[in-house]
Amino acid sequence: MRLYHTAGPNEVMIITGGTTRTVTDPDGTKRQVGYRMRIGGGALVLPWLESVSILPLDVFTVSLKVERVYTANSVVISAEGQAQVKVKGDEASIRLAAEHFLGKGGEAIRTVAGEVVEGHMRAALGTLTVEEIIRGQDGMAGRVIEATGRDLGRMGLIILSFSFKEITDEEGFITALAEPRIAQVKRDAVIARAEADKDAAVKTALLKQEGDIIKLRTEEEVLQATSQFEVKRAAQQSEVNEQRAKADVAYDLERFKLSQEVKRHEAEVQLVEKRMAIQVQEQEIVRRTKELEASVMRPAEAHNYQGRLDAELVAYRKELEGRGRAAWIRVEGEAEAESIRARGEAEADAMARRAESYGRYNQAALAEMFVKVLPELARAVSEPLSRVEKIVMVGDGGSGISQLTGQVASAVAQIPTMLEALTGMKLGRLVDSFVEGREKKQLADAVEPPQGEQ
Repeated sequence: MRLYHTAGPNEVMIITGGTTRTVTDPDGTKRQVGYRMRIGGGALVLPWLESVSILPLDVFTVSLKVERVYTANSVVISAEGQAQVKVKGDEASIRLAAEHFLGKGGEAIRTVAGEVVEGHMRAALGTLTVEEIIRGQDGMAGRVIEATGRDLGRMGLIILSFSFKEITDEEGFITALAEPRIAQVKRDAVIARAEADKDAAVKTALLKQEGDIIKLRTEEEVLQATSQFEVKRAAQQSEVNEQRAKADVAYDLERFKLSQEVKRHEAEVQLVEKRMAIQVQEQEIVRRTKELEASVMRPAEAHNYQGRLDAELVAYRKELEGRGRAAWIRVEGEAEAESIRARGEAEADAMARRAESYGRYNQAALAEMFVKVLPELARAVSEPLSRVEKIVMVGDGGSGISQLTGQVASAVAQIPTMLEALTGMKLGRLVDSFVEGREKKQLADAVEPPQGEQ
C-alpha cells in the first residue's frame, strides 16, 4: 500500500481516520471531525489507519428544461436554460460538500444542482408576465442565480452563471406579441421605402437637370478647349517640327561624330590588338627562344661540352698512348738500334771474315755470291705474275701463253747481262772460277786427313 498520496489542483484529498480535529464553522460553532483534507499536493497516509477519498473541484455544466409553467398572466410557457456550478474553494464549503457528495462523484453534484436551479427557474417564471420575461431575461437570470445561490451554498456549492436558451409557448402568444411590432416595422419600412423612392425620383430629376446643364456647359467648354487646343497644337506642331528638324540635323551630326568616335575607338582597339599581338608574338618568341635554349641549345651546349670533354679525354688518352707508344718506340728503337748495331757488328764481323775468305778465294767467292743471288733475282722477276688473279688473252690462246712464258724466260736470261753491266764482271768467268775453286777444295779435303786421324 502506498504511504504517499497526491491530488491535482482541481481535487481535494479527504483523509479519514486517525485522530479527531476541531473545526470552526462560518457561524463560529466548533465541532470535532474525524478527517483532514488537502487541496492539491500530497500527504502521507497511514496504512490500515487512514483512508483517502477525492472530491472534485471541477465546473459542472447543468442543462435545464422547464415545461408548462404558468406565468403571471396565465400563459403556459416552456423554457430551456444552462447553468455552471462547482464546489466552493474555502474549507467550510469543502467540508459541507464532502459531507453531502463525498464518494458519490460529479454526477451527484450535477443532479442535485440541476434540481435546485430548475425549481428556482419555475418559481421565477411564475411571478412574471410573458412580456416581462421576454424583455427582462437578464434580470430574471439574476433573480434565479440569487435564489439558487443560497440553497447551493448550504451544500458547499456555488452557481457561476445562468442564462435562458429558449422560451416558447403552446398557443403562439409570444408570436402574437411580435406581430404588431412586425406589422409596424413592415409599415414603417414601406413608408420609408416610398419616401426614399420619392426623394430618389426628385433627386434624380434634379440631378438629371443639373447633369444636362453641366453637360451643355461641359460641351461648350470642351469646344472652347478643343479650339484652343487645336491652335496650341498647331503652334506646338510647328515648334515640334522645327525642333524635330533641328534634332534630326543634330542627330545626324551627333551620329557622324559618334561614328567618327567609334571609328577612332575601333582604330585604337585595332592598334591595341596589334600591340597585344606584337607583345604576344614577342612573348611567344621569348618562349620559343627559351624552349629552344632548353630543348636544343642547352642540350647542344651540353653535348658540345660533353664532346669537348670526350675529345679532350680522347686527346689526353691518345697523348698518353702516344707518350707510351713513343716511349715504347724509343725503347724498341733503342733495342732495335742495339739489335741492328749488334747485327751490323755481326754482319761486319761476318763480312770481315767473308772478306778474309774472299781475299783468300777472290773470284771464287764472288762467283758463289752471284750464284746464290741468281735464284732470288729470278723469283723477283716472276713474282708479279703470281699476284695476278686473272689474265685475259686476246687472240690465239697457244701463241699468247708461249709469248708470256717466253717473255719471262727472256727476262731471266737477261739477268747475267744486267749483272755484268752493273758489276763489270763476266758471269761465265765467275762460274768457271767458282767451279775450279770447288774442285780444288774438294781435292784438298780429300788429300788432308781428318784431325782425329793425325
